[in-house]
Amino acid sequence: MRVAMAQVTTDVEAVVRSAFAALAHARDRNLLRMHHVERVPVDRLGPMFGADAATVARWLAALHDEIRDDSVARLSEQFVRTGRIDQIGPAVGVLQEDLEAVLARVL
Repeated sequence: MRVAMAQVTTDVEAVVRSAFAALAHARDRNLLRMHHVERVPVDRLGPMFGADAATVARWLAALHDEIRDDSVARLSEQFVRTGRIDQIGPAVGVLQEDLEAVLARVL
């Protein structure tokens, strides 16, 4: 089971990287990098992006949703194609519970 979860984690990280790369706007990628890698809080990001903290928080929430949805679709397709359907649930669980930690690791 431990090996299977390690593989699921590796798969999740790979699809999150792909979903991040597929974001349409450089601003979105920069915002996520600054927040998750450089640990810049939303109240400091606001002035950098010409918005208030509440707006930045909404942008981040929407980006998290977009990455999560894209990642779930990619994982589901991959796991169905490779006959690993039983691992979809654990992978989605990682995305639901730890997306911000995964983003911090892979960006």
